[in-house]
Formats: sequence, C-alpha cells, structure tokens
Amino acid sequence: MARAVCFVSTYPPRQCGIATFTRDLIQGLQRATPAGTVRARVLAMGDGARYPYPSEVAREIPEADPAAYPEAARVINASCDVVSLQHEYGIFGGEHGAHVLHLIRALERPLITTLHTVLPDPNRQELRILQELARRSERVVVMSRAALPILAQRYRVPVSKIRLIRHGAPSLPFDPTAKARLGLEGRMVVSTFGLIGPGKGLEYAIEAVGRLRIVHPEVLYLVLGRTHPRLLTGEGSGYRRRLEERVRDLHLEDHVRFVDRFLSRGEIALYLSATDAYLTPYPGRNQISSGTLTYALAAGRAIVSTPYLYAQDVLGDGRGLLVPFSDADALAGGLQRLLEEPGLLQTLQHRARAFGKQLSWPAVAMQYLDVFREVAAEPEGRETVPAPGAGPVRAPVPAGRVARPVPLPAAPATMGTERGEAGGRRAGRPSGLAAP
Repeated sequence: MARAVCFVSTYPPRQCGIATFTRDLIQGLQRATPAGTVRARVLAMGDGARYPYPSEVAREIPEADPAAYPEAARVINASCDVVSLQHEYGIFGGEHGAHVLHLIRALERPLITTLHTVLPDPNRQELRILQELARRSERVVVMSRAALPILAQRYRVPVSKIRLIRHGAPSLPFDPTAKARLGLEGRMVVSTFGLIGPGKGLEYAIEAVGRLRIVHPEVLYLVLGRTHPRLLTGEGSGYRRRLEERVRDLHLEDHVRFVDRFLSRGEIALYLSATDAYLTPYPGRNQISSGTLTYALAAGRAIVSTPYLYAQDVLGDGRGLLVPFSDADALAGGLQRLLEEPGLLQTLQHRARAFGKQLSWPAVAMQYLDVFREVAAEPEGRETVPAPGAGPVRAPVPAGRVARPVPLPAAPATMGTERGEAGGRRAGRPSGLAAP
C-alpha cells in the first residue's frame, strides 16, 4: 500500500543545504522503491522570497507567521500518514525557531524529526525547543555518532527513539578531464565549496595557502560558492570582500580564486574531480553534520579538516587528516603532506571512496523508509520510556544498513559554542549549507 509522507523543510529552488538534502532524500526514495510506494508531499519553509516550487510542494509555510504553522498541521493531518521534519533552528520563525512548536503541537500523524543541528551547550530556549521536538517525535534521526551522547545526556532524549542514518550523497563520477576542462592543468588544486560566511574558517585557509605557495608555487585554492543568503540581507558581502582583500594583501591572486555562485550538482562533480585535496577549515567544534564534507567523501577526495564533531566521526579510521582549529600553519602542513606524499594522497582517496559507497541516496533513503514503516506500524499513543543511563541505541532495521544498533559513546567533556550564519542564531550547521 502506498505510504503518504509529508516533508517539512526548506526546498529547492531555495538555495539552502537542507532544501537540497530533502529533495535528494525524496528522489532517493523514488529511485529505491517501486513506483507509487511512497507519495511525497512537501510543506516548504518560506523566507519571504517567491520561489517557483516543483509540483511535490503542496504549500509554503511563511516562517515568520505563527498562524501558518497550525494551518500546515491541518493540511498534514488530512493528507499524510507520516511526517518527516528537517530541523535546524534557523529555518523556522520565532525566537530560536520556536514557531515550529505550533506545528508539532497540532499534528495528529507520527512525526520523525531529523536533526541537522545538535548543540552541546544550548541556551534555555534552544534546549526547550529540541526537548519538546524529541518528546513529540516517534523517532529522532541524527547523522553522526557524536550526536548520540549529547542527545541522551544533555537533552535527555530516550535512547530508544534515536536512529543514526548518515547524510546521503549523490553519485559523483570522476572526470579525468576535469582539470583540462577548467583550465587548471599543472596546478595542485585545493578546494572548499559551500555558502560563504563567517564560521567557515576560510581566512585560515587563505593564510595556509600563503605559507604553502612558498614551497609549492603550483598550489591553487578554489573557494566555491556564493555568500550565504541570510548574510546578503544583513551585512551583505562584507565577509567575502574581507577575504578578497586578504588575498590581495598576501599577493595570492594567482593562488586563490573565488567562484561566486551556487553550484549545480554537475559543477560540484566537475570541481571535485579537479580537486587534489579537499579542505574544511571550520573553526568551531560543534558542527554535527556537513553536506559538503559528505560530498567530498563520496567523490573519493583526500581531505584535510579541522576536528569538528562530524569530521571526527566520518574521517576517523584514517579516512582524512585532522588538524587543530584556527591554525593556518597546521592546515598548510596537512596540505603539504598530501602534495608531497602521493602514497598518502592515494590511500586517503581510496578510503574516502570506500566509505562513500554506503552514502548513496537510495541506500540512505531505504533506511528512512524502514523508520517510516516502523513508526506507522506502532500502536498509536505508545509512550517511549527513557532508558536509565547511557546504553545502546536500538535500531530494529535489517542487518547491514547504517541505522543499526550502535554503542553510545561518552559525551565530549568540553565544547565551545559556534555561532551560525542564520540571522545570528547558533547552529552547528548553518541553515543553507550549500548544495548538498
């Protein structure tokens, strides 16, 4: 029997990473299941701009209008079997996105919430919102093992509700002609892609390239992506201009290039094919997911990264090089190792590609479908009892899938606070992380 699933999320053509995530998840469900198995409807979070949405979008929820949220819940109650809500504080209206509570309080259908941000040190409002979301959700999905102890210990989410499903990635075939097509022959290409804004640490990457070009004059750093839309409505392109000024001050015009646009999937695949080393220099530890890092893994790129939570998780077991935060010398040292040790470069590429195979969107979508079916089969009104202490996260899905039972690691002892870019709200993953 067909299952109607309502997705509450931002959605393309809005340029936002969570929007792209939801579209790719829906397309993965459609590719992985017989036609008609899943009927997807989207209630798209709106930011005041007018978007030409595709046909699967049933309606838009104006983020700033609190009355729109219970009205959207009535539409869901009348038309859907299961609700999949993508949560990040910055995409909902109200203080720290509190308007989302108006929607979930009016829902009469089982709710599965995917958390794109899990703050280790939330303020009182952030803690209250996520705790109520978790309490009213049948399942809570996270994309990193690092989120599990934070949810269980800081937010008191019952471990029986939590599911680990990795961030998906599209198929990104390697193009051996990419450097020639982009006019980059003879260059050692380092790249970072995503929406541009403070909190990405790009200033440290530029300083690192300034050090690296002394011993490797062939190095070229590509900064791929436009300024974050939320920043454009506030300070404008000031952060990008400061980066460009620093490039001029260091005389790096031949070693750093900006590609100032939101990349299509084809462009991402092309630039990643041309990339020798991928770089995520984020200066804050709290980031719990990263679509761009997931794409780089799926593309089989050698990666140098700071040790934010998601990077520690997916680059563990020797899948990448982790270097200290806010340290241009360490970034330069990591990149230099890859440029001078071809064996290491190839090993990291092989390990990243092997790990990336489990991240295909159809495989990830099937794990979500398991959760949808699991929740739909449960008796209505069943309460989940919190497990005492930190035990294993139970995930009754078929063996061999990522959402299997996983051990609950210890919570990190100390973590700083990272400010996201969505209107100054704190976010481990800013709303709109670019095109994944």
